Amino acid sequence: MTTPRRRAPLRPANRIRPSQIVTVVVLVAALIGAAVLGGVLGGLIIALVATAAALLLALRWNVLDHRIRILRLVAVLAVYAVAISVMARG
Repeated sequence: MTTPRRRAPLRPANRIRPSQIVTVVVLVAALIGAAVLGGVLGGLIIALVATAAALLLALRWNVLDHRIRILRLVAVLAVYAVAISVMARG
């Protein structure tokens, strides 16, 4: 009698590096600070973060699965919408 073969994981478990944690903390602080600051300056800071995310998305576009591409593109567009809203509020 044969035993069922175990499937290999689709990808190895990734470790979260301290630099990734620092990056997330800095980005969240920048977004919160920009939203509190408000006005054109706050909107520009948020738009700058969205532009950086859009550039990273564009660089990795062909590597990503199409569902992930759409999800990240929607997230970038949502951040641009927040930037416009903050600018209009100010």
